[in-house]
Amino acid sequence: MTPLEFLKDALPVDVNNRLHYSNTRIDQFWTTLTFAQSLDGKIAGINGQQIILSGKESMFMTHWMRSMHDAILVGINTVINDNPQLNTRHLPSRDEGYPQPLPVILDTTLRIPLDCKLIKNAVTGIGRFPLVLCAQGSESLSLRKAELESLGVTVIPVASKEHGRIPLLATINVLQQHGIRSLMIEGGQTVISSCLSSPNVALIDRIIITVAPVFIGEKGLAVTNDSSGKAKKLQIAVTGALGSDIVASYEVPSGSHNEE
Repeated sequence: MTPLEFLKDALPVDVNNRLHYSNTRIDQFWTTLTFAQSLDGKIAGINGQQIILSGKESMFMTHWMRSMHDAILVGINTVINDNPQLNTRHLPSRDEGYPQPLPVILDTTLRIPLDCKLIKNAVTGIGRFPLVLCAQGSESLSLRKAELESLGVTVIPVASKEHGRIPLLATINVLQQHGIRSLMIEGGQTVISSCLSSPNVALIDRIIITVAPVFIGEKGLAVTNDSSGKAKKLQIAVTGALGSDIVASYEVPSGSHNEE
């Protein structure tokens, strides 16, 4: 099975390898949550240190998946710890290129570094400027907001909830207002935990998890920071082996916001 063959089974894509929007949780909007983890359920090393988990084949799958979505979302800790590019650079070269997803960053206090790859790539014309969602109502952020906007970054204040987090539904509403119809969420831990919690999990159309054949150990960063001990049930849709990794696509059952 090739990465693209797996995705054609795992996601509702058309002949042009773009998502179509039937049977979505939110009308005409598709949301995919995806991440790579170790066999012992870790997504990073100690203190969130980046560890490359995905093999070559599953990395190709991730970049194909990015090309299928209008936008790709990560939290600010991922930007600071990993300095990602969030593009499709690993796909095979072709004359017409590939659609590049809009990078979306959840950054309530605008900690995004001005010299991060996302901004530097966009300034030099080899990437898209990120859309940054920050907390609404903080006058202390006005200077930083203006500084980012002067570079070409779009900064949108959004009403946050407890613990300063921006709700997933509010994020989707903002993206819809900007013409975005599909979102790929890549992490990190805080974002994944939020997506798998109620009521956010009911907004997720598909969860795609790559499991790498490695152990990181107890000091590694777990997939979620949820300590409730409550099970969250998913329904498996497709599984496959990509190189040395196992990849599985899950659907979120209706009524899954009722945790058991």
